[in-house]
Amino acid sequence: MYVCAFLYRSERLKITREHLQRNPNDVKHWYTFGMLLLNLNRPKAAKAAFERLLQVDPYMANVRLELAKLLIDQSNET
Repeated sequence: MYVCAFLYRSERLKITREHLQRNPNDVKHWYTFGMLLLNLNRPKAAKAAFERLLQVDPYMANVRLELAKLLIDQSNET
């Protein structure tokens, strides 16, 4: 079951990345991309995706919250 879920997320990540290459200002897909990266335990890439999203729409509070959580997690690791 876990392997299947991982493959599903990996495939969604690939599809979302391709969509963003064609539609770089799609806020919904940037959020999806960042959350998928988080779920795949790739926090640095997720942070970059969320930062890119905020360049498109700086008023997304939920994205700022996700970034804050990432920064807290990073500070706890050091």
